[in-house]
Amino acid sequence: MNNLNRAAEDRTVEEDGFVNNDSLFILPLSVLPLANLGLRNARLIKNSRLEGVVELFSGEGTGSGQVLPGDLHENFQFEDKSGQDLEIVQRVANLPSYDVYSLRIGLRSLNIDVDNNENLRLSADQVSRLNDNMQGFITPLINSVFGGDSGQTHSFKDLVSLIGGSDQEKARENLMKLSDSLGVPYAVIPNFLQDYGDVYMSLAYYRFCLDRIRPGLANFFECVGFINRDPQFSDNKSILHACNEISAKFRNMLDETNSVLDIFKTVTDDMWTDISGEKFQIVEAAIRECQVQIGAALCALTVKTHAWNAEFREQGDSNMLRKVEFLMGEMRQGIDTVEPIGFVDFANSVEI
Repeated sequence: MNNLNRAAEDRTVEEDGFVNNDSLFILPLSVLPLANLGLRNARLIKNSRLEGVVELFSGEGTGSGQVLPGDLHENFQFEDKSGQDLEIVQRVANLPSYDVYSLRIGLRSLNIDVDNNENLRLSADQVSRLNDNMQGFITPLINSVFGGDSGQTHSFKDLVSLIGGSDQEKARENLMKLSDSLGVPYAVIPNFLQDYGDVYMSLAYYRFCLDRIRPGLANFFECVGFINRDPQFSDNKSILHACNEISAKFRNMLDETNSVLDIFKTVTDDMWTDISGEKFQIVEAAIRECQVQIGAALCALTVKTHAWNAEFREQGDSNMLRKVEFLMGEMRQGIDTVEPIGFVDFANSVEI
């Protein structure tokens, strides 16, 4: 194959127990409406430079076979019916994150239809992993509608069972309670539950991803500290500037993501003190508006952290020259494309 990059340093670091639907940086091309069957067997990934590339193979000893979307015509035969495949892949490759929540928004903005909506949902295993994170969003709803008379409700699945259980009379009574609390028609409640579960599952997922990369980021920051204190680099202004620039960028992305997730948790708790359908719609819209930026920041941090820790499995101040080279090259590339999340302001909407 022409222009095939067998780049071990750009290999995708698989996340233990994760399937592609759960990843921030992997997108199976079978999700997209592509006509070329061979291309549908490949996947888009974000490489260590945050470029969206097509990965044709990946494995121990072989590295990752990557092709830039613009070079796919040199690796695949495209007939008339698959003529739009190149354009679709190129446009999707440029999206800042491949998590399912960002993808929904990105694909919609690109006017790309996706046949099977299940491809844009988290796996059942991942949903189970998020139970602890989801509980903080479910508890206010339960307390507001049912008080303490709700039993042990730990997950969104438990909530749905509580509201729509086998006892039809009790289920109707519970749905009416929720309808009265929200001030919306009884018939709207099923849609509300679906929207509520989906939007807060996204926050639970993003919090999970953030917590997952903290140890790797701590290791990276420690290594940067060793570089800053190393006498052999003390007079090299470009290296010291790069250390400070990259560390500051990563810390800002980390702090911004953490802050906006905290804000949404606080606003949600406040929302349930005097809930209404209008208030939920305002909070829901604000969360969805931030999903792309949150996903982009987490995707960048995850890819960069994985790249660093895959390259340098040893801890401490060993192999310093190689670490400086990697920091000045791979770690620096692409981070300027990540936009700030921004400030979430509810003051001009209604009082939450």
